[in-house]
Amino acid sequence: MSLNLGKILLLVLGSHRSGTSVVAKTLEVFGLNLGESLLGGNSESNPMGHFENLEVLKMDEEILNNLRTSWIDPKPLEDIWLLGEHTDSIRVGIRKLVDKLVFIDGISLLKEPRISLLIDLWGPELVRSDIDLRTVVVIRHPNEVAYSLLSRDRLNPIIGLHIWAQATINSIKFARKTKNCFVFYQELLESPIRQLDLVASILGLDFVKETNIFLSEQIKSELRHHQVNDEEESGLRVATEMYHYIRRFRNATDQDFPDVLLVEWQANLDKSMNAINMRSIRKFDNYFQQRDQLTQQRDQLTQQRDQLTQQRDQLTQQRDQLNQNLYAVLNSKTWRSFGWYRKVKKMFSKRQNNLDASLDATELDVGE
Repeated sequence: MSLNLGKILLLVLGSHRSGTSVVAKTLEVFGLNLGESLLGGNSESNPMGHFENLEVLKMDEEILNNLRTSWIDPKPLEDIWLLGEHTDSIRVGIRKLVDKLVFIDGISLLKEPRISLLIDLWGPELVRSDIDLRTVVVIRHPNEVAYSLLSRDRLNPIIGLHIWAQATINSIKFARKTKNCFVFYQELLESPIRQLDLVASILGLDFVKETNIFLSEQIKSELRHHQVNDEEESGLRVATEMYHYIRRFRNATDQDFPDVLLVEWQANLDKSMNAINMRSIRKFDNYFQQRDQLTQQRDQLTQQRDQLTQQRDQLTQQRDQLNQNLYAVLNSKTWRSFGWYRKVKKMFSKRQNNLDASLDATELDVGE
């Protein structure tokens, strides 16, 4: 990559589980700077890594805690809260963090999914005269996002669809202010080089193609654990309409995504959120709670079984040792020289029978 002088920041936006980590990893191989401390990967959900700056993650979590909410709440931030004086310190903190993350020379990359939900706070501190901001909006089929959130976080698919829609609306609304492009998750996995060429051409970046082999090895279709047909309808009408409309474009402009369209999407989303059947959501959550309880009971029974098995093995070992001792005693010349050795043999035999009975009872408990 040929680097231009000046502060260049590449912002990756998109909902959780939309593929922002894969995009960040893909862009990092070209020398973009993500910062020093990054959130590590997960062998199941994110084997390649999250590529999220820990300082940014910590700040976003603190903001959400102050709001008494979390990223799983799909409702947009209230204007009244955003205008409060208590947000001044938050904005100052964000500005200082941005100054720390954006280097004078080269291109820095910022990716943290919560920013898409908190863009009204982050946005003003990113759109600055001293930063050349360019935005990548990652788009994945809403059903795949919902299924992935269900698998990883046990999140109700209805909530997952609303999270996708809200994050996507926020991302597109902000991206229009900057030089931007869409990256479609499915296309990235199928043809990473072609997608990066599009990113480079739209954002005015110069990507070197010597990394083709690396990308071919790292970006694979196996990363797409939850795959649906691209034309599949989602359980949220507004999400389906949004996805199929966005698929027609390669970037967000005021002409293709006017305020009236975004306002309509937001109104439909708010209406859907208010109409959610909370009883069905609670029923869904109770199902997972009951499953967790049953799993815990199963683990406890397994532990008890292992303990009983261990006790049985110990009793078996003791019995075998007694048999060896008995055999040695009864067959020794010393004991055979006494006429009462048969009495001792009878005593040992009775003791062995009691031990055998205890062992049989233990095996019965283990079997049950």
